Amino acid sequence: MDYSIRLNGFLSKGYSLEETFKALSTIDGATHVDLNYPEHFEGLSIESMKSLLNKYNLKVSSVAARFREGFENGEFTNQDPTIVKKALDIVKKSADMAVALDCNHVILWFAQDGWTYPFEVDYEKIWVQSRDCIRECCDYNKEVDFSIEYKPFEPRTFSLYSSAAITAMMAKEVDRKNIFVTMDLAHVYMKDEMPSFSVSLLMHHHLLSAIHVNDGYGLQDDGLLVGSIRFIQTLEFYYYLIKYKYDKAIYFDTFPIREKPEEEVKQNIRMSNKIFELIHMIGMDKIEEIIKKNDAIQAQEIMMMCLK
Repeated sequence: MDYSIRLNGFLSKGYSLEETFKALSTIDGATHVDLNYPEHFEGLSIESMKSLLNKYNLKVSSVAARFREGFENGEFTNQDPTIVKKALDIVKKSADMAVALDCNHVILWFAQDGWTYPFEVDYEKIWVQSRDCIRECCDYNKEVDFSIEYKPFEPRTFSLYSSAAITAMMAKEVDRKNIFVTMDLAHVYMKDEMPSFSVSLLMHHHLLSAIHVNDGYGLQDDGLLVGSIRFIQTLEFYYYLIKYKYDKAIYFDTFPIREKPEEEVKQNIRMSNKIFELIHMIGMDKIEEIIKKNDAIQAQEIMMMCLK
């Protein structure tokens, strides 16, 4: 399995972009990075970015569009058409960067598209406005996959794309072959979803394009080490990735606030490898056999086998 690494865990500690790439190049299993546009591209030409990636033998799994200053009242659902156009321009430029870096995948997280108070927004209006903007992005480059990353709240009290089901509903309504959904485990826990149900739902509809793996208690976007809190749910989630033949890089969206970023990356890789090892030790057929019994006590045997 390939693993993609979050750069801001290093950049927030004072590393330069090149220092971050250099550090990752020494970590076994760190094969990919996710880039944010425009922040990670500031002061760099696309040729310089390519050169840095090649120098340290790293690939790009996706480019994430980031809407920073001026979007406090929304991105695609903003009441100001000039702000909406700025948001569209960022997404289209992100698509250009993705194509140039041979990843052809853009992730859309709309941090400010949402509401706080009753009667604050016209729900149908912002839904349609967002849908039309996403269609415009999909039509801008049909060779690029655009993926909506859902999150129930934070920073807005209520996010427009708050769950797997709602985001899948929008993807169906957008009605383009290049629109997908991104799952982030910490966001899933915030919504109190069962991650394996969500991944099964999205895979059933051929809508899953990326996963962000981390952990958390569900009260906020904790971004904790992989499998550190909800181990058995993470194991079940990885089982379904194998079952559905998910073959893209797993992105570690974890936040090393007090931890050393290199050590955090290594631990995420170690834990992920260990979980995959345990699944194969138990056996896909054995796990499927247990699931078919529809018996909670029998299901605990999977945890017991992990503890041997």
